[in-house]
Amino acid sequence: MSNSYRGPLAQLVEQRTFNPLVDGSNPSRPTKSYNVDMDIDIPTFSKTLQQRQAQGLFDTLPGIRRGIEKEALRVLPDGTLSRTPHPYALGSSLTHPHITTDYSESLLEFISTPWTSVRGLLQELHHIEQFTHSVLQSQAETLWATSMPCRLPNNPVDIPIAQYGNAYPGRIKTIYRQGLGLRYGRKMQTIAGLHYNFSFPDTFWMNYQATSGQTQATLPEFISDQYFHLIRNVLRWRWLLPLWFGASPAVDSSFLAPDCQPDSLVPHLAPVSARGQANHTWISPYATSLRLSPLGYHNTNARIEHGISYNTLPDFLSDLRKAVTTVSPEFSAIGVLSNGEYLQLNDTCLQIENEFYGIIRPKNTLAPQERLLHALKTRGVGYIELRALDLNPFEPNGISSQHLHLLDVFLTTCLLLDSPLLSHSEEALSHADYQTIVIEGRKKNLRFAGNTTGKSASVQERSTKFLDALRAVAEQFDQALQTQNHIQAIEMASQQIQNPQENSLCAEVFESYAQHRNNHIDFGQYISQERANYFLKQPLSKPIQADFEAMATRSFSKQQVLETEYQPPFAEYLHNYLKNI
Repeated sequence: MSNSYRGPLAQLVEQRTFNPLVDGSNPSRPTKSYNVDMDIDIPTFSKTLQQRQAQGLFDTLPGIRRGIEKEALRVLPDGTLSRTPHPYALGSSLTHPHITTDYSESLLEFISTPWTSVRGLLQELHHIEQFTHSVLQSQAETLWATSMPCRLPNNPVDIPIAQYGNAYPGRIKTIYRQGLGLRYGRKMQTIAGLHYNFSFPDTFWMNYQATSGQTQATLPEFISDQYFHLIRNVLRWRWLLPLWFGASPAVDSSFLAPDCQPDSLVPHLAPVSARGQANHTWISPYATSLRLSPLGYHNTNARIEHGISYNTLPDFLSDLRKAVTTVSPEFSAIGVLSNGEYLQLNDTCLQIENEFYGIIRPKNTLAPQERLLHALKTRGVGYIELRALDLNPFEPNGISSQHLHLLDVFLTTCLLLDSPLLSHSEEALSHADYQTIVIEGRKKNLRFAGNTTGKSASVQERSTKFLDALRAVAEQFDQALQTQNHIQAIEMASQQIQNPQENSLCAEVFESYAQHRNNHIDFGQYISQERANYFLKQPLSKPIQADFEAMATRSFSKQQVLETEYQPPFAEYLHNYLKNI
């Protein structure tokens, strides 16, 4: 992305500058770029899919596991942030399996079980939200339905950091968030999104390894290598994600730094909101997702954001380890302790691995107090987490089943297509394409400045062969699952690409803004209340309601056990936790 975007927008949010001593360069990485536009051979790809089908690979697709982590702010009826503690009736935010908090006490996070069924996944999220809304109703609160936040307090210190009790794991979580607030500003941490966790079943991987002829590696090694293969292609085609999932073109001025007049945003037209308040909505006219822009949720230094390699698991581990162990002069100036209280976990470029805000991350299930670096090193990649998804304000669960089918096909296609290692130049070009769509994706006749061939291309030209590949994979999904859901999802995605000015999700958001006086708060209040009414009109059955109440009770019992266990001095505990990489 050009500095003309990064400069003005990066100054809008109340945050610090990031200037770590991390060099993401690696002389062993390739310098030759892969021409992503031209090197998809559809006839050959289709023939390969037919061979895979005959070998039984696609018979394993029903075993794909998927999960969702969804964030949403608790808000008051006037569209301002609720500052009350995490509701007791929801259970312990430290130990509850499905309902917790993210950065703030006000930012709820719902965590699903991994499901092999899209329908089952959305049904579980539906139940979680039904229970949550029934609790919030007694506090006259709703959940904010959009990714960019509600009206925020004038003083960022009034955004309450999440509290997890006195148990050492909870203290670490709170101190980590204290550090994030000092490093990036608390306002940035109020942005909400949806993360998609995805994994292929072991039967898929065993078939894929055997038929690929790559039997010299152990199965975990093969799986890790192939997940990085998938990730590299996601990065090549990341620019499609804001076209499909972007839904955050506007922001309330309370999110921006005081007295800011950003030249990349323009004020909406309505001078007064429906509630008689001055209009403080700012919009990026052609944007698809301000959440994914430099104004949104990201690491503020390109060496972290782009300097961590996705070429191999060893490269990724080496770069990430460097980021969590190298002292940052900027963050060191903040200090770690003040009057005996921790300001942050440490003064390294990333406090812990979670602070790396890449749009996609390799993951594995963690044991209690285990670090991601340790899990990936010892057990390899277990699943991938896709993070570039805005909340869909028109869907009760924040995402539709059709978009989930699209994600399944997209990720599988990224695995099955060729995926050479990423050069520095290709990474830079693909990120520039991505930011072009983030900021200007709805502009008519938009063209990318140039790919690896140096030739400009339209969005439609750039996507033609990849869409053909998606259709071919969607047909395999539909045949394996006996549906037409996947090819229908690809046709929807194609329409969004062909005419993003009218067919994209963000275009629908723009149209709805116009019905609410072009005011971000008015739109958010209306759609959030509609969502709350939807869930409240469908109360949980008594058995499911009882299950959630029992879950909340058990979560407090688990927290109490943690808080009464003997522990060494906290400084020693923290030291041991941080070194376990």
